[in-house]
Amino acid sequence: MASYWQENFPLIKDVFDGRTTKLTDNMDACDKSVTEVFADKIYPLREFRTIKENFLTIAKNIEDRELKDWIIKTSEQIQYGMDQKTSEGLSQKIDALIGRLDSILPKVRQAKDDVESLWKAYTFTDELTPQMEWLNDKAEQINKPLTSDSAEETERLVERVESVISQLEKKKKSFLGTLQQAGRLISNPKIPKFLEREVKNARKVWDDTNKLALDHLAKLQFNKESWEKFEEQKNSLTAAIDLGEQEKSEIQRIYDLEKGIEDHKNRLKSAAEVRKNIEEAYKVFNATKTSVQELCSEEVKEVIDGEVNTILERAVVNDQIDDTLKAIDEFHVALKEYLVDLKKLESWPAKGQGKMMELLHPDKPLTDQEKVVMTMELMDDVAQELEKHQNHSQLWTDKLSPSKTSPESERIVLRMSAVHRKLLALQKDVDKEAAQYGDDVKNLAEVMKCNKKFDPWVVKNEEKIRDPIEMGATLEAAQDNLKAIIGWKAESLDMKAVLDKGNAAAKLMSSHENADQVYHAFVKRWEVVHAKILEVIPLTESFIKLWEEQAVMAEKIQDGITDPHTTMELPQLEKLFMDMKTLMFEKQIIMKKINPPSKDA
Repeated sequence: MASYWQENFPLIKDVFDGRTTKLTDNMDACDKSVTEVFADKIYPLREFRTIKENFLTIAKNIEDRELKDWIIKTSEQIQYGMDQKTSEGLSQKIDALIGRLDSILPKVRQAKDDVESLWKAYTFTDELTPQMEWLNDKAEQINKPLTSDSAEETERLVERVESVISQLEKKKKSFLGTLQQAGRLISNPKIPKFLEREVKNARKVWDDTNKLALDHLAKLQFNKESWEKFEEQKNSLTAAIDLGEQEKSEIQRIYDLEKGIEDHKNRLKSAAEVRKNIEEAYKVFNATKTSVQELCSEEVKEVIDGEVNTILERAVVNDQIDDTLKAIDEFHVALKEYLVDLKKLESWPAKGQGKMMELLHPDKPLTDQEKVVMTMELMDDVAQELEKHQNHSQLWTDKLSPSKTSPESERIVLRMSAVHRKLLALQKDVDKEAAQYGDDVKNLAEVMKCNKKFDPWVVKNEEKIRDPIEMGATLEAAQDNLKAIIGWKAESLDMKAVLDKGNAAAKLMSSHENADQVYHAFVKRWEVVHAKILEVIPLTESFIKLWEEQAVMAEKIQDGITDPHTTMELPQLEKLFMDMKTLMFEKQIIMKKINPPSKDA
């Protein structure tokens, strides 16, 4: 036997080395294969099948007991022909090899169990992949941005989403059933974690896709309804505005005051109802507009906004109705005053006719001068009434006349015409009577006309010069006051011219002693007023000059106090303050001259 080993040792040694090398290679391959099996990635089923089969083949070689036993036994036998050192080295190498093998075997057995679980997981993901591809396609369809520029486009989108929802519903049982099967696999602790992740992801994509589909459907259906409501509410708003414009067109002036006021009350109620209807219609319309525009392109949004703005431009009819009703209310106030004045105008011709009868048939004898005065006064009264009538007629033409006549407005015009005829008839009678006295009547009328104009003016201005004259608390106010006083002077000269005109007419009368007395008395009163005006003007001018000097001085003082670069010394500043005090004192003197203290003070 020994001779056999000695003769065949090289061959046996080669076989031994080959088998130990093969075992080492198998263990290396096993480690690599296990790493591939449990790599942190998800394999396609076909690829994992190859990895699995490769691993099982390697595992089978690793678990070959006969190879292990042969290596151990052969190593012991071939050591007999070796020296001690070589034998010990071989022994250590074999121990390490067998030790590594013994440590790998439990891992291999465990990996064989685990690889079956992995196989089941990969088998499931392989089944799930086409379903996920289908689901992702539906998710992609649903995830497209929602844009719609018309009700028809929204309808097409609704059909598309409803189709996806229908497909999801048909697929629901199959898809969720697949996930349910995975749930049973996941309950096995040996099933890899990636399966749970894949299932969770699949469930999330399913839920998200279904939820988004339903959300999109609800949004699209709301948008579809909004398009319908938009047209309905646009029509409602337009109809409400049409009614408002009709209401506005029906607001007319009514010349029966009682009926007009009652109509105005009713119109106010109608206007409030019109405003309410328009504003409520717009509120709903604007809400539907917002809903419609939610899915619109910017271009169509601008078109819709333009359409809405065009409608809103007509909604100003509310304010137009309010303005018209306010004008009607003002018309009623003016008409009421107009009718009161018309009644006064209507009552006067009878009074004037009574004065005419007194002139023609006096209760006691009258002197020629008395008759002239009475005639002149009646002429003046008639002229004033005709002027009032003219102003009244002009007011009617300018502010109160109707755009379309009515029986009520015609009656008012007829009343005015009747008054005018009576006044003209009376004027004709008075003129006929006045013709008997020549020009004295005309001249006396001119005298009395001028006196009537002057008398209230002088009374007002006598009161004015008795009161303190305002000088102005600022330079600007004082300058404005001077302008007013200069205007006062011009007015005074005009009134003197009126007096002189009346006096010139009096000189042409056959008897003018009384007129002369009145003229001289008026002139004396005028001279007092005019003298005060002439006194105040230069004083006011001096007052303004002091104001201007004070303003310049105040600016210098301000600069001297606040300007850090000033070269002004304290004595200069003190002198400015003293000069300012002097100016203020001089202003007080002027004010006392203009408004001297009363003797009673």
